[in-house]
Amino acid sequence: MSSALRRSRRAWPLAAAAVLLMLGLLRAGGVSRAAPAGYYTQAQATDGQTVYTQRCAQCHGANLQGQSGPALAGSQFQQHYANGTLAQLYGFIIKQMPADAPGSLSQKDYLDVTAFILAKNGVPAGSTPLSASTMTERLTGVMRQPPSGAPQGGTTSAEIVRTTPPTHRVWARIPADVTVSDAMMRNAASARGDWLLHGRTYDNQRYSPLAQITASNVRSLSPVAIVQTGMVASFETTPVVVHGVMYLTSGVVSNQMKIMAVDAATGKGLWDATYTLGPFQICCGPVNRGVAVGYGRVYAVTLDDKLLALDARTGSPVFTTTIADPRLGFSETMAPQLYDGMVIVGSAGGEWAIRGFVAAYDAKTGKERWRWQATDPKSYSGDSWQRGGAMAWTTPAIDPQRHLVIFSTGNPNPDLDGTPRGGDNRYSDSIVALDAATGKLRWYYQEVKHDVWDYDAVSNVVLFDVHVDGKTIPAAGEAGKVGWFFIVDRRNGK
Repeated sequence: MSSALRRSRRAWPLAAAAVLLMLGLLRAGGVSRAAPAGYYTQAQATDGQTVYTQRCAQCHGANLQGQSGPALAGSQFQQHYANGTLAQLYGFIIKQMPADAPGSLSQKDYLDVTAFILAKNGVPAGSTPLSASTMTERLTGVMRQPPSGAPQGGTTSAEIVRTTPPTHRVWARIPADVTVSDAMMRNAASARGDWLLHGRTYDNQRYSPLAQITASNVRSLSPVAIVQTGMVASFETTPVVVHGVMYLTSGVVSNQMKIMAVDAATGKGLWDATYTLGPFQICCGPVNRGVAVGYGRVYAVTLDDKLLALDARTGSPVFTTTIADPRLGFSETMAPQLYDGMVIVGSAGGEWAIRGFVAAYDAKTGKERWRWQATDPKSYSGDSWQRGGAMAWTTPAIDPQRHLVIFSTGNPNPDLDGTPRGGDNRYSDSIVALDAATGKLRWYYQEVKHDVWDYDAVSNVVLFDVHVDGKTIPAAGEAGKVGWFFIVDRRNGK
């Protein structure tokens, strides 16, 4: 996916949120008293329903209830803020939507679909058409009450929706011992024929020492096996291979995802587990980036914020743990990291008004050991740190010698408008190191302060040594969106 399209998909929840927040303001008298009684015509709303059905409903639901995209009506938008004018908001939407073809609709279609959303949220129609020249009202505050009869999206309740455990099928017995110990993970570089960790080794270098395929024979290669997941969706998994058994995940289709074990040499299926998701909200595709395998189990996270543990030999469920509340905008896409008896995860969803985190869970029980919050209250104005983003969805590197968990963080929220969140907005757009045992911050390096360009740090952190003036410096590096590769001393972040 291009960076422009990715940004457009991530920015739409903010635009949608701002539209709905504007509705609450209009209903609550949060705009000038000189504003007209109606903001669109009924004819516009009727035409807008057709546009919505054809171009918007696939992601946002037939009743604006939200599916892969956010709900466009309901109480979940009480958490969001709107700033600027309606004209600025409209200008943003016409440039960014639809997510698969930004700016491709006519001006009439954009105005009509906006009118339809207004109508569905109880904002009254009038005799004056909605137009670019009439959108001058200042938008401030939040939507106080959802309109009567509107579909209800997420809530701020701590209640978690229960989901059924994965179902699994077994086709063949796994002949090898697929238990991966901490010692094996620390020495993964010596397992030449295996790929034990997401980055193959804790340094995330993804280097394979295998030499059978060369520049001279690659042209003669031909397929010997094809593995079909049966799930036609974005495929971003990094397979993990343990003693010839390959573990992988699929994307989400019809609210289901698969975790699979196959024979890496033949492609023959050994087992698969199908997980049915509860409600979730995403901005950037129904993806999953893979599993972690260790201690005789396979660990995966889901878009509805669950940590799954399965038996590595059979795929049978061991436990399911709730990581966060998906109705607030959290979603899990990363491949977890295993270290010292822990499963380490982060969360996606930074375009929602939520606070990023990295958390560690006991690999045996699924109980949370620690959680580090990714926004620093001292560097966000007011209470904006509570909604400040800085998500972490790339698998961390591990420095076993220093017991560090090292990862990159995403953009602050809202991503393209810094006015509600004055300050440097630490620890967004940063390389961060935590104490692996406690989750406490050891150091950080912020690549972009007070980011208003969506320059989030999205690459995996890689560990390596740098040689300077006869000295060897243990380093960490991350490829940033600004076009620089940032290299820091991993002892102190300098």
